[in-house]
Amino acid sequence: MKATEKLHKKISDRSWDGNVLYIHSSNPVVISEWENCKMYSCNAGSIEVRVNFNLPDRKQLILSTNVKESSIDRKSYDNYGGIMYILEPLTEEIAEIILKLNII
Repeated sequence: MKATEKLHKKISDRSWDGNVLYIHSSNPVVISEWENCKMYSCNAGSIEVRVNFNLPDRKQLILSTNVKESSIDRKSYDNYGGIMYILEPLTEEIAEIILKLNII
């Protein structure tokens, strides 16, 4: 089983609705080149696994299996009070890192 599939199953098993899991408290971690990441939610939809992290300076890192290349959501930045959404692909390597953290 691939790491993203294991992550999907873990999120689905632990969420009350089988889809979204909110993490109310997590210690800062390092994910790839991103430091001081604090996980706040995970989604295990039918076609997507998404893990969301708060970063310092009003930034949010969104790792998703539906994202193919890195980008910054400028529209959200302009419309939602200066919060910068950074979209990154959720790769098998990063999914393995998240699983090893044992936050979920």
